[in-house]
Amino acid sequence: MAKEAILREIVARLRGELQLLNRAASDAREGATDDEVKSDGKYDTRGLESSYLARGHAMKFEALAADVRLLEGFNCPLFSSSDPIGLGALVELRFAAETFFYIVLPRGGGIEVDVAGVPGEITVLTPDSPLGGKLLDRRVGERVAGVASSSGATIVSVT
Repeated sequence: MAKEAILREIVARLRGELQLLNRAASDAREGATDDEVKSDGKYDTRGLESSYLARGHAMKFEALAADVRLLEGFNCPLFSSSDPIGLGALVELRFAAETFFYIVLPRGGGIEVDVAGVPGEITVLTPDSPLGGKLLDRRVGERVAGVASSSGATIVSVT
């Protein structure tokens, strides 16, 4: 099924970001304890700034790791054209003459992936995003006002 492949691609992308973030956190941690950042006086805050940076990277790593775990265990349900849009829905929207594909997930908002079997790029929306929030509980054929264009968008399909 295409949604399973989409979810696998999203998780793979997040794992790649997690590896980069892990390296950044490790480098920041090493930098915070390096002899180069020892204070040269009472106004020298390099050590303190480095420790803040290391903690920020660590917190971001922890949050992203939790997102990866959540999506690894997430099962995308099947939706029929009469079902309201919910988490796991693959949605086709038509804005004027252009069609776009979105998948509604609890995490990973903004990630864009290309997957065989789905024409075009798929963008992850979360319920917290403006468009994701407007799509929840809508159905095929409904118009979504106030998004991207003055005429809004039409929900073409939901799977």
